[in-house]
Amino acid sequence: MKIVPYCDLENKDDILVLWVKSFGWMATADWFEKLRKYDSRLSSGPIGMCGIINGELVGFVGIMLIPTRNRHGEVEQIGGIYSIATRPSHRRSGIGRKLLNASEQYMRENGIRLSMLSTSRAIVAHRWYCDVGYKEVESMAKLPFLYKILHHSNKSLSAKKPASDVKIDLTKVSPIFDWYTRDKCGFVIRNQNDLKVRELDGLIDRKLSVAVDGGYALLLKSFDSIRYVEILARSKRAYRDLLRIAESRARQSAISYQVFDPKAQGVMLESGYKADYGTFDVLMYKPLGSETFSNIFDKSFTISRLNWF
Repeated sequence: MKIVPYCDLENKDDILVLWVKSFGWMATADWFEKLRKYDSRLSSGPIGMCGIINGELVGFVGIMLIPTRNRHGEVEQIGGIYSIATRPSHRRSGIGRKLLNASEQYMRENGIRLSMLSTSRAIVAHRWYCDVGYKEVESMAKLPFLYKILHHSNKSLSAKKPASDVKIDLTKVSPIFDWYTRDKCGFVIRNQNDLKVRELDGLIDRKLSVAVDGGYALLLKSFDSIRYVEILARSKRAYRDLLRIAESRARQSAISYQVFDPKAQGVMLESGYKADYGTFDVLMYKPLGSETFSNIFDKSFTISRLNWF
């Protein structure tokens, strides 16, 4: 098998077949080119490592180069593995492991000390990641899943107003996020364009999302329920205002995965949300040298669901 960086592939058309058969949704070379143009995590790297057999694309491992803040307050780039795909006709032949090894070697050669990925304990791949040296970031698994069943009256439902056609002003988001993460490490480096990329990826709905004085909630809607993709505020009052507005835009329920601000957790519990602990979704890491996770990040490590990959 020949291993080639995705950017150096002469013919990228087969990425469609590989993606559909591996993940069930369509990705094309044009889609990757658009991502590379807008997503800074992809623009400076190879996008991924590809396996070629007899001129056919048989495997792919996606690589992101992600700026983080380490425990010393310095900007440090980590490697993000965002996908591993093998053509079904070549499964169980070691392609994924060889491509992952090549991806990790690329990171080492570029001075990266840590490789990270997100996955689910509910799928077979989790066990495989453990076997090749990845470990769970335990602090993430301890964060609660918060949810509230909304018991709107028929009268309130009929009077419910749709979300505004005006998109949330993203310039109001970044200052609050920067304020909250000013003394934290991890995935806390973010610019305005990063938020626009998440919108392009369909991770947030800017028309549904809301900002108030001192706070914001980035939202997504599914089956008449609201999901808080990220919610942050400077005060409990701002949190209460955000919850009230967000709940008014849903009919069935409101949920939030892994709320990282303790103040937000407290206000949500006071407002009738229930907490459920334990999760299938996990963030994993692998040191690429002698360093450990705790050498690079401390207990203030923070990552929003918006930054999962």
